[in-house]
Amino acid sequence: MERFTKESFAVFEVEGLDARMDAIRKDVQPAFATLGQEIAEHLTQKTGETYYVHIAQHRRRTVHAPENTWVAIGRSKRGYKMEAHFQLSLWDDRLFIWLAMIDQPKTKAQMAQYLIEHKAELAKFPSDFVVSGSHLVSDCTPLSESHAILERFVTIKKSEYQIGRMLTKEEVVTIPNLTDKILKTIEQLYPLWQELAETSEM
Repeated sequence: MERFTKESFAVFEVEGLDARMDAIRKDVQPAFATLGQEIAEHLTQKTGETYYVHIAQHRRRTVHAPENTWVAIGRSKRGYKMEAHFQLSLWDDRLFIWLAMIDQPKTKAQMAQYLIEHKAELAKFPSDFVVSGSHLVSDCTPLSESHAILERFVTIKKSEYQIGRMLTKEEVVTIPNLTDKILKTIEQLYPLWQELAETSEM
C-alpha cells in the first residue's frame, strides 16, 4: 500500500515550482490517491452516498512552489470548497487530518452559526485535536484554546475553520497503522460533518 515516507516530506525542500511539483507527483500524490480512496470508500459504506477524491494540482501557481499540498474528500464531483469536507494536508514536518471549511463555502454563515451555538459539543472532541484558521499556514491551536479562531470564523467573511488531528513527520513515517489512525479521526469528525451538512441543507 502507498504511504508517506521521508521523501514525501522532503519534496518541500526541492527548489522551483516545476521541480517541486514533479516531486509531489512522484512522492506524495500516490499516497494521496490511496488514502483518499480509502476514506471515500469508508464514508460511502457508512452513508450510502458517493464521495469523491480531489488531489490538489496547484495549477494556478505560476512562480512560487507550494509550501503544502493536500487531498480533499467530499460529496461533490465538481470540487470540494463549496462545502465542509475532509482533508489530508501535508507540510514539511506534519500531516493534518481535517474537517475543513475554507475559501468561503456557500453556506459558511449557517455553518459558523451552528459551530458557535454548539461550542460545548466541540469541547468534547479528543484532547489532542487542534484548530486552524487558515489552510495557508501550518500553525495550529489546541482545541481548548481555539475560541478566538471560532469567533473570527463567525464574524469575518473570508475567515476559515479547520478542526482535526495533527501528526508529526516522525509519527507519520513510523506509525504502522496510519490508515487506521486517519479513519478513526474521520469517524470522530463525521458526526460534526453530518450536522454541518444538514444545517447547510436547511
